Amino acid sequence: GHCNPRRNWKAKIDAEEKALGNWSGKQRREKKEGKLNPFKISLLESIGFVFDTFKQRWDNFVVKLNEFLALNGKLPENLSDIKDQREIICMLRNSRKMPRKILGN
Repeated sequence: GHCNPRRNWKAKIDAEEKALGNWSGKQRREKKEGKLNPFKISLLESIGFVFDTFKQRWDNFVVKLNEFLALNGKLPENLSDIKDQREIICMLRNSRKMPRKILGN
């Protein structure tokens, strides 16, 4: 399993996963608002709970991009039919919308 359940109401998920997703969202929100007990934060982090899912997606993207560049020596083709390449292109396009704190600026 993992510590990042979906809570998107549009996704086809069962009630248990939806409840876990809602609970996870509450923990993230409470931490962000400074309301989550530091002991609970420590416990959740010890099992790999992800508090900043946006940053995690960005970090995963950077790893994929670096792997692709190391293997191919160039960026993926803009109109590629390969799923991983399309994901990289999409993330590059969307990176202009990302908060500066994520991009390190």
